[in-house]
Amino acid sequence: MTCFRSLPSRQLAVWSLIVFASLWTAGCGDSGNSSNGAATGADAGESDIEDVSIEIPVLEPKIMAECTKCTEPVVGNVPLEVTFTLDMGDNDPADYLIGWDFGDGDKIEPSADTASSELLTVAHTFKYKGLFPTRATVTWRKNLKVSKTVTQEVEVLQPSDIYLSPITLLSPTTLFPNDVVKLQFDILNDGESVKKAVKTCFYLSEDDKLDDKDLFCGDMDHPEGIASGLTGTSKISYDTAKPAEFTIPETVSNGNWFILVKVDCEDVAPELNKQDNVGFATSLIQIDTSILAPADLVVTEPVFDSEETYSPGETATYQVKLKNEGEGEAKNFEFGVFLSKDKVLAY
Repeated sequence: MTCFRSLPSRQLAVWSLIVFASLWTAGCGDSGNSSNGAATGADAGESDIEDVSIEIPVLEPKIMAECTKCTEPVVGNVPLEVTFTLDMGDNDPADYLIGWDFGDGDKIEPSADTASSELLTVAHTFKYKGLFPTRATVTWRKNLKVSKTVTQEVEVLQPSDIYLSPITLLSPTTLFPNDVVKLQFDILNDGESVKKAVKTCFYLSEDDKLDDKDLFCGDMDHPEGIASGLTGTSKISYDTAKPAEFTIPETVSNGNWFILVKVDCEDVAPELNKQDNVGFATSLIQIDTSILAPADLVVTEPVFDSEETYSPGETATYQVKLKNEGEGEAKNFEFGVFLSKDKVLAY
């Protein structure tokens, strides 16, 4: 006859496995002996029953999203690149399978052949407008029924479409270092709004193309971003009453210069076309620093050709030397001759 002893009550973790050893005895009882001299039922029960417990891990993963062109929460314009990082807490990533579903049809399926450490941080570019719940699923390798899914929503807007109207110079065309330049133009947007702060930058260039050789002159802020133009072109205007302004740097050299303007010069707004973010003023400016430098004219004493005594009405012929010892150019000056009883000019 096969008998099983009653087991003492135990607190077992979920998924505990209890292994029983059967006792083959001639009789069952708390104190009786078997007919073949086997150990008592109590002794046999206590020595042959073993508990094996497997504790299920506690999973509390978290998703963190980073995006250079996003606002909070995760909102940005097409194309929107977002980097997701999965925080596993105290759990060892090697014990788990990790999968990603970005909500737009793209997925990274969990695979035993892929090291979990390679999937803790992933980057994805959202190419369409919409609200996309991005999900990370963590599955225990020892039991695939033990898993946890966490979600981070990403809102993707239409791309913005920023461009400049023609740029008009309101200042004189001849300017000097530290002069303030005033311009008239509009910043326009036919696309989605830009919710982050935007800058417009000003440059002096030897041609009408913006490159690294151009001289940066300053910028102005648009802290509220740029409004949406989806239902009608949005506009930020600068005119004679409220011109856009920048100051000519002291380091500028003499010559003719193009004035270049670039909206979103820090590349904050995601756009499909950025070529029309740069424009140039219809008038060039001339920088001539020599006009600002002072002239210093020096004249030598006159040397007469012959006589030193003259009568009224006679012509006196003499020679003098005139030179400029200053840094600036002397333009449009008059040369005067005076008769004096001393060497002090007074008139």
